[in-house]
Amino acid sequence: MLAPLRLASFAFALLAAFVAPCFGGGAGVTYQERPVIGGGRLEGRILAADHVPITERILITKDQEICGNERMLGEDLPAGAGLAGAIIFFPDIVGGKPFATNQTTEIMQKGCRFISARAVNGPNARLRLANLDSITHNIHVSEVIGRGSRAIHNVGQYPGGSDLELPVTLTRGNVVRLTCGIHSFMETWIFVARNPYYAVADENGAFAINDIPAGQHRLALWHPSYGAEYLTVTMRPGQRINLTHSLRLK
Repeated sequence: MLAPLRLASFAFALLAAFVAPCFGGGAGVTYQERPVIGGGRLEGRILAADHVPITERILITKDQEICGNERMLGEDLPAGAGLAGAIIFFPDIVGGKPFATNQTTEIMQKGCRFISARAVNGPNARLRLANLDSITHNIHVSEVIGRGSRAIHNVGQYPGGSDLELPVTLTRGNVVRLTCGIHSFMETWIFVARNPYYAVADENGAFAINDIPAGQHRLALWHPSYGAEYLTVTMRPGQRINLTHSLRLK
């Protein structure tokens, strides 16, 4: 059974002050692994309720041989399209199935872009950064807390140098933002989960989360262009729930 809980009133904009979710629940609480008897499954799709236009066209004036001449920020999504990269997350579950907490997210800098196969990491996360460009990048890593941020790292990475491995410890937020101090149009983010009950929507917006403990849980849906919405999920033992939900621009 699904019921609306509340709607967050914030949005994310590339290269602007954006608001990231502080989902709470897991912050300051140590997750405990324990057997899940009769765990349920939540599956479905996350869609765009509104058309998302390209937000900004940036003319590049330095290192054009590597970075190109312009950069289009945002994504041109039609209404009804699947929201690839949306995060589906139960923030308040503090015990259940196994959780890998010491993961490393590998991020390449190539063509003046941050490239990573992983959008989610767990507590005690580490970032491993490689500069594949023939120019220097200056990596800023920060924790996004509401409309503010807390600096974590500020380090240069030269071409041909060794990979950098940086620890990431968050205090209150769930989102790590990476930017380049030399090339302001470079940006990416990593979502830090505090339990294993999350999924990242695929290119069609599809997702699935298994072994969910029975009971009533808060469900958070977040996408960097749309912000967050919250639902209440009531999971019975062994139940399988299908959810199709459209996120609206805030």
